[in-house]
Amino acid sequence: MELFSVPDRRARETAAVLYTVVEGVIHTLAFEPAKLDEQTAIETLVTMIADLIEALRIRE
Repeated sequence: MELFSVPDRRARETAAVLYTVVEGVIHTLAFEPAKLDEQTAIETLVTMIADLIEALRIRE
């Protein structure tokens, strides 16, 4: 992934955070499926996205 070729520092940082969140969700779904049912997985993803949005608002 050419993440660090993005010229805008804020866009690069945002992309890095988003990539980390998505990677965490994929890891959880792939390696810990017994711990999550579909509803819990969706709730976890929504919470992670909400946390990301809040973090981006704070940084503005």
